[in-house]
Amino acid sequence: MSVTVDDAVAGYITLRDKRSELKKEYEERDAELKTKMERIEVFLLQSLDKVGANSLNTDHGTAYISEDVRASCADWDALWSCIQQTGRFDLLEKRVASKAVREYREENGDLPPGVSIHSERVVRVRRS
Repeated sequence: MSVTVDDAVAGYITLRDKRSELKKEYEERDAELKTKMERIEVFLLQSLDKVGANSLNTDHGTAYISEDVRASCADWDALWSCIQQTGRFDLLEKRVASKAVREYREENGDLPPGVSIHSERVVRVRRS
């Protein structure tokens, strides 16, 4: 028996659907576990605050207070001005936006200076 393109597309869609189901199941179960862990974190933070400690050692491990810092920008013009004045380009993460590079190439017929791209032919499958 030979495999047809229709058979291959049907098989691909079946496998993709199965992966989607598995991913959904994983994400649901993971969310439940994450919620439970967050409740424990609240309890531990309250316990640490109650005794005025930054860490507590137990037989199973150590609970400790750490500070997570996340930055966001509400005024990019002001930030860019600061970066230009101070030379603190380390305030930004370095990466090239692929979509913008494609648009630039379409508009200018060439890539921006110093930028290269990698293109790869791939097969995608769409549901009928």
